[in-house]
Amino acid sequence: MCVLPVSAQTAKDLPELASVERELKGGETHSYRVSLPAGKFLHAIVEQKEIDLIAAAFAPDGKQLTNCDSPNDRWGSESILLVAS
Repeated sequence: MCVLPVSAQTAKDLPELASVERELKGGETHSYRVSLPAGKFLHAIVEQKEIDLIAAAFAPDGKQLTNCDSPNDRWGSESILLVAS
């Protein structure tokens, strides 16, 4: 689960964030939509299996809100934690 901006798509064109297992190759991004009312909390976890990745969350205007790149290398989890403003 990776929440990233995609310039050719709008947020409503993206699939909703859900529990999913997908293959991700170097140079690829997977983007998902999350709708959070103000004050609601998001905790998204990405499990790395033989790939080192960065998980990030962006506002509807494309501004990066947070990211996670733990020192786990190619195994373990990356977590996105945020409270919607």
